[in-house]
Amino acid sequence: MTLRQLLDGERLRALIGDYLVAADRGRSADLAALFAPDGVLDIRGKGPDAGVYRGPAAILELLEANRARLSASMATPLLRHHVSSIRLSFETPGTPRGSAYFLAVTEIGPDHWGRYADTYTHVGGSWHFAQRTVLLEGWAPGSWMERARAAEQPAGARPRNEAATQPGGARPRNESATKPVGVRPRNGSATGEGQDQGSR
Repeated sequence: MTLRQLLDGERLRALIGDYLVAADRGRSADLAALFAPDGVLDIRGKGPDAGVYRGPAAILELLEANRARLSASMATPLLRHHVSSIRLSFETPGTPRGSAYFLAVTEIGPDHWGRYADTYTHVGGSWHFAQRTVLLEGWAPGSWMERARAAEQPAGARPRNEAATQPGGARPRNESATKPVGVRPRNGSATGEGQDQGSR
């Protein structure tokens, strides 16, 4: 590995950290700005927001929808992401790739979990997400994710397929996609910096 790759690796880890901080603190605009102008957020699994969201505007709309979803379904709309096993690859010049596991914690404890798979690009002198794929792999009973999924289905309905309309003009995915990347609204009753509202 070259010195340049080592330095870029640290900058990419900082990008991943910025994503998590913006997500957990409900800073939707800051999170959307981490994507390239043509960047893609691809959410897969069986969450309520599965789909492909292209460009910061569509991603921002999704995050705001998820923030409202979180606030409506939790007494304390607090979300914290924990990421591990970050791996970076520089095999393709100019477009590094990365992967990591995530665990999201809410007021109930461990809430939902899965994997990130990323491609990065250099824009305006800094690294951005060219694509982030979020794969939801599971959720806990009584979790925010379980409530959010239930809220998307009418009483007695069959499990929804992924043909539902998505915010921001997102193209719905098939069975392989579904997970919220929400950000929650701040509610002034917080400690420290204020009640942080999370995202994916």
